[in-house]
Amino acid sequence: MIKDIIPYLKKPDDIIIEQDEEAFHFFFIAEGQCEVSLSDHKKAITHIPKLLNQGDYFGEVALIFDCKRTATVKSTNYCTFARIEKPVFLNTSNMFRQSLRQNTYNYTDGFKKFKIKLLKQIEYFETYDLDDHTMFFDEIQYQMRQIRVEEKTEFISMHQKCDRIYFIVDG
Repeated sequence: MIKDIIPYLKKPDDIIIEQDEEAFHFFFIAEGQCEVSLSDHKKAITHIPKLLNQGDYFGEVALIFDCKRTATVKSTNYCTFARIEKPVFLNTSNMFRQSLRQNTYNYTDGFKKFKIKLLKQIEYFETYDLDDHTMFFDEIQYQMRQIRVEEKTEFISMHQKCDRIYFIVDG
């Protein structure tokens, strides 16, 4: 894996990854500092930005759970990163990826908690004997996508085969 690490340089206020975009890389901060921010469905920042420093990493959630980016990370000064491509990351040791996955269960933000709360209200999930509810709901909430629907737009039709669940957050 070391031979596959790509040095990556950014200047202050550059966006390294953006919430809701596709994921192609995992990053370690070699030098510098970054700010992590989360936005709600209205694109308003929902909690106090967290700072990441030398030795910290980011970008793992979207790669582990095969979902869109869950946060925006922006450099606060000149930064040097070790960037790892998605295929290389996915071929790393299972133990390493499992360790990163375990760490994601400790991430807390308001929107993540809100999505888990919505999922727990679905009767369907009560019929299953889930050994670890926390992991189950945590992993499912990363698969939830936010969409905006313009007023008076039909997005569900009568007699349409159901292949998804919609939660109306606002409107």
